[in-house]
Amino acid sequence: MKTKLTIVISGILIGLIGVTVKSVISDMHPLTINFFRILFAFIFLLIFIPFIDKTTFKVKLKDFPHYILAGLLLSITFATYILALNYAPVSNVVLIASFAVVFVAIFAFIFLKEKLKFNQKIAIVIAIIGLSIINPFNFNSTFFIGNLIALFNGVAYALLLVFMRSEERTHTIGSILWFFLFATIFSLPFLFVGGIGDNFSKVLPFLVVLGVASTAIPYTLLAIAIKRLHVDTISIINTLTVPLSSILFAVILLNEILNIRLIIGGSILLISGVVLHYIRKKHIKIIREQLHL
Repeated sequence: MKTKLTIVISGILIGLIGVTVKSVISDMHPLTINFFRILFAFIFLLIFIPFIDKTTFKVKLKDFPHYILAGLLLSITFATYILALNYAPVSNVVLIASFAVVFVAIFAFIFLKEKLKFNQKIAIVIAIIGLSIINPFNFNSTFFIGNLIALFNGVAYALLLVFMRSEERTHTIGSILWFFLFATIFSLPFLFVGGIGDNFSKVLPFLVVLGVASTAIPYTLLAIAIKRLHVDTISIINTLTVPLSSILFAVILLNEILNIRLIIGGSILLISGVVLHYIRKKHIKIIREQLHL
């Protein structure tokens, strides 16, 4: 129960990303925000992770290609999420990005040869219907660009998850530090693209909150939780907690208004996502046998 509560707390902290980014995006380029988010997260992890995992720096040379590619995908995932928030409301971005669970199922089928069960296919079709109701591809929408980037964020996040699964590795908590190290390196050019703006001292507290409270801490909590709970159980909880908390914060703090299409389509998307995770969890033993894990 305590572990599940930890996952809920991490989801709520991640849910703060939307309102935090919206609070500073008028004063700083979104890609610069992304760089500082990852940088402050890395600094925090560098200080605390070695105390949690004594094997953090006991890495093998053969692991570095994995860390580098994971860092690249992590950087792209974070960047596209913040970039999407520059063009669309938090509710649009978080709900459309949640379509990642469908991309995970599809990519796992293509790259990992994981079989799609009939009920998974039904859930995917229902999720597509939910996405269609939100109608992210409406060219006349003011938020079209943001919606499109949010969908690409779902693709990037799904690729990251499938890549992590394909490596067939048991990641230590210390691995997070290495992921964020290379994500920081890959995000460094963003600083030169956007600059730091004219109000750096004003936005600095928000950047620290974004990097530490909404990134480093929840990712550490999730890494600890994975040692005690199955990853699909964690995914089910996060599939609901992150979008719902993000939307709640946006409605309360940013006065965002939810239209009926977003509510209905978003609800269908989230339910489909939970179903997809649940189905995979239910059949995990069969899947492992198929993959010889």
